[in-house]
Amino acid sequence: MNSTKHLLSVIIFIIALLICQCVSGQSNVVVILADDLDLELDGTSPLSKTRQLIAKEGAVFKNMYVTDAHNCPSRASLLSGMYAHNHGVINNSVSGGCSSQQWREKWERLTIANLLPEYKTFFSGVYLDEYGKNEGGGTYIPEGWKHWKALVGGSAYYNYTLVDNGTPVFHYDEYSVDYFTDVVKNESVEFIKEVSAPFFMLIAPPACGAPFVSAPQYQSHFEKAKAPRTKSYNVPGKDKHWLVANVVHPMSNESVYLTDSILRKRWRTLLSLDDLVEAVVHELSAQSLLDNTYIFFTSDSGYHLGQFGLPNGNRQLYEFDTHVPLFVRGPTITAGTTIAKPVLTIDLAPTIVALANGILPSNMDGKPFLSKSSDHKVVKTREKFLILHHGEGHRYRINNCKQSTMNQTCCLPSCVCEDSFNNSYSCVRSISSSLNTVYCEFSDNVAFVELYDLSKDPFQLKNIASSANSTELLKYHNWLIELAMCKGTTCL
Repeated sequence: MNSTKHLLSVIIFIIALLICQCVSGQSNVVVILADDLDLELDGTSPLSKTRQLIAKEGAVFKNMYVTDAHNCPSRASLLSGMYAHNHGVINNSVSGGCSSQQWREKWERLTIANLLPEYKTFFSGVYLDEYGKNEGGGTYIPEGWKHWKALVGGSAYYNYTLVDNGTPVFHYDEYSVDYFTDVVKNESVEFIKEVSAPFFMLIAPPACGAPFVSAPQYQSHFEKAKAPRTKSYNVPGKDKHWLVANVVHPMSNESVYLTDSILRKRWRTLLSLDDLVEAVVHELSAQSLLDNTYIFFTSDSGYHLGQFGLPNGNRQLYEFDTHVPLFVRGPTITAGTTIAKPVLTIDLAPTIVALANGILPSNMDGKPFLSKSSDHKVVKTREKFLILHHGEGHRYRINNCKQSTMNQTCCLPSCVCEDSFNNSYSCVRSISSSLNTVYCEFSDNVAFVELYDLSKDPFQLKNIASSANSTELLKYHNWLIELAMCKGTTCL
């Protein structure tokens, strides 16, 4: 009897010791970053495995926002923990900072991978839109990454060049060896099989970004699916800024057809992303790593399909472009939790560094939203934050588009343009127990302002800036100026 009690005591002591080591030691971190995955248009609906394995087994952060609904600036913010006005990446071009010399020589050297010196670091997938091109620095390996397989240029599924630890390798169009989401999946699984803890992985497949090419086994799925007919679908935005106010209504039959077709294509690509998530989680489990690994699943921007007559894209200030999914699973995170506190793209880097027991650099504008020092519970977050965008356009008129001007871009279909030089704005988004608003100022020749109370108008149908009192507008303006000039701890 005494020997049995002694054995039980030893077992309990060993279990307690293992639990202590798991919690107080260095946790592994995996970030899975989707491309242009929306939340407002039910973009996570096809991701049944992801919702089961990460969201249901962890926490859903219902107020996750990108700080710029544009690929390269958003990814730069995720990597650096900085707003775009501080890291200087303002659009998808080299002249706009994307993989520019300034980015490569300064801020890229202060990204997540450089702040985890004891970690094995892994990247596979879509990096920055200009990466790998001659003007974007060529096929270099950014500092801090020990395992590097990055796409040259923006999103692709077939016929692309992959930088394999410094060596460019061209992939063709054979599904079994070239389909990029599966290539990223296989690379990730192989890394997990061979790596020793601790490690950090940033997995960035192309789904569900353009050109929306699905795997052959999924090409017939969602045949009857249509773009959600939200309250803002095919609705004129005459009280909105110039780009949206000038969209022709109603949408052409071509545009309506396109919104439905693109939704189906996007969702089909997501099925391969779902397979990737399943493979990664299962391999972590098979290697007995899952219980001490944080898994983050999120997106670099949202998306719209017909909202306010805009056929397809992002870059707008509205919830469908800025509000994105965030699921987190990990040690001591209670399964099935829903968290309402706002979280931003810029908060991911400092959170990961904090979970890895690293030292946060002073240049980071974001702050940890999970912390080991608080027993992995969600720490207090901000109640107001910055969302911005620097518009892009061509210096020439779009062919066959009579209504276009020389400052617009992305004007297909039906000559409806998705961006322009004067689509440049800064917004303060406020989320608290008493406030749910977004206030935006445009850098155009009329200093246009938009204001929405999302507690009353969640689809942002009515711009109330013209009816708001001057005291309220001044309050938002001052908040915006403060955020637009913030750096580091002054952004918190």
